[in-house]
Amino acid sequence: MKSIYSLPSLSEILAANPGWLEEAVNTRTASRITGVPVQTLETWRSRGGGPRFLKLGTKTVRYQRRELLDWMVRQQCSRTGDNGHGQPHADEKVERQTPILHISYQHN
Repeated sequence: MKSIYSLPSLSEILAANPGWLEEAVNTRTASRITGVPVQTLETWRSRGGGPRFLKLGTKTVRYQRRELLDWMVRQQCSRTGDNGHGQPHADEKVERQTPILHISYQHN
């Protein structure tokens, strides 16, 4: 069954909302964008890992949409044994070519 709803493409979003990628969103919105629970994002901020974030003052944290999308692209894997960066774990010796994915954004 074909859906009657369709999501706009990234280029359509950017055409209608210049600067959308550069906007900084709160942790709850970053969680919705990435699918990562809020608590996990908070843990990664204190221990390291996860997407880069902005720290504004002593308590305010924001994530740029561009950074969230770039981080998600870097997490792509081709198999379950990959370490989250499309590469095998260090203890595995696998001979294969890893495709390179390049996403570019045009900002006017």
